[in-house]
Amino acid sequence: MSALSCDDLHVTYPGGVQALRGVSLRVSEGETVALVGESGSGKTTLLKCFNRMVRPSGGRVEVDRTSVDAVAVEGLRRSIGYVQQDGGLLPHWSVRENIELVPWLLDWPRERRVARSRELLELVGLDPASFADRRPSALSGGQRQRVAFARALAADPRVLLLDEPFGALDPVLRTELQDEVARWQRDLHKTTLLVTHDMAEALRLGDRVVVLRDGAVQQQASAAELRAAPANGYVRALLRASGSVA
Repeated sequence: MSALSCDDLHVTYPGGVQALRGVSLRVSEGETVALVGESGSGKTTLLKCFNRMVRPSGGRVEVDRTSVDAVAVEGLRRSIGYVQQDGGLLPHWSVRENIELVPWLLDWPRERRVARSRELLELVGLDPASFADRRPSALSGGQRQRVAFARALAADPRVLLLDEPFGALDPVLRTELQDEVARWQRDLHKTTLLVTHDMAEALRLGDRVVVLRDGAVQQQASAAELRAAPANGYVRALLRASGSVA
């Protein structure tokens, strides 16, 4: 069953710039699909169509087999976990308050919110006693991203949208957090759409990889299939640049 899908998706911005050109995609329940491509390829635009941060010019977008246009936007976004590159934490709120944001909007009782934030801090490797009351400014970049993942998971969404969540980290922290995210995915089985410009990252974390260029899909395949049979020169060049093929 497809938890996320889009058919013949088009996005045209003012001035006639085409960000997406007839993209169709299926993401099965519990699957991680990585969207990879150079800047301007359309990968973040595609991801944001699923939480209505971008409204397509044509085509259909569904979450759990329901059109996103048939759901109130507030309810849609509260039902989807979202992590962006810089974490997007509210600077004047504590770590605990940031994690509890969506449960608070959903009117969870305070005791349940606090218990959930403690559970998630432990999941992402941060001691609740040490971190719950800190402000984001008192955290390292890696710690802020861990809190951002905890916030995305707070209301136990079935779907996660990850928009270059490792992009602002140094190589050591990036690898460490990628390992952690892979472990969380094995344990939690969330349906995940991951945006990255890093082919090696896409191959490492994605059950399938979708390569985009100029708003169009170049190839959709597993990591093994992509390495074995790149669809064209562009895909082959991305693989070579990442050291994934000779």
